[in-house]
Amino acid sequence: MVHVYEKLQSVAFERLPEPIQKVYLTAPVLSAIVEAEGSGFKLATPSLLDRPANQALVPKLGIKSWRDSGSLGVIYEGVNIRTVIERLLQSPTQPQRTIAQAWIETGTPLKL
Repeated sequence: MVHVYEKLQSVAFERLPEPIQKVYLTAPVLSAIVEAEGSGFKLATPSLLDRPANQALVPKLGIKSWRDSGSLGVIYEGVNIRTVIERLLQSPTQPQRTIAQAWIETGTPLKL
């Protein structure tokens, strides 16, 4: 199972080769560590995101967004980031839960 996790984790932004980061993806505007809690997740340091968004944000849990739920889970400019994130983290999609196992079971910090 560990080798499957290595494949999943290899596509995390910070592990991609620098040329791919520059050309293919946009670096995260914000990043916060999350921890498993019940059937969902919680922010490790909630106060870091207790502020209004200065632009529209599309959050991802690790490498997986909320698209599977039929919504992008957009955080609109001016809306409190923590409020939206805490709500989203309570109901991760099944693919997000499955993918998150790669981080949790290997002791790698899982980031939002």
